[in-house]
Amino acid sequence: MILNERQIINRRVLTQDGYEIGSVQGVNVDVSGTWQVESLSVRLRRDILGELRMKRPMFGSQQVRITVDDIAGVSDTVVLKHALGALPFSRPTARDEGPQPQQGR
Repeated sequence: MILNERQIINRRVLTQDGYEIGSVQGVNVDVSGTWQVESLSVRLRRDILGELRMKRPMFGSQQVRITVDDIAGVSDTVVLKHALGALPFSRPTARDEGPQPQQGR
């Protein structure tokens, strides 16, 4: 099955033990040579942040990257290979979010 970005955006993301942790917000592609999808950007649900021991921001929620190696399958939802307590994701870096404005001196 081949999906384009529009078909995967907003799909729910579930852990192996059935917890819904958030939804897909973007697809991260390695454009430096392989042109392969490296990870998905996932906006976490606010109510799950405490269980993940992550800081709950005043507004909005946290966004993380989940590598394709950590995904068990994709159908109506994205199912991860790991249970809630063993999620190996990382937060997006400034590099992932595009060019940053230059600060003046």
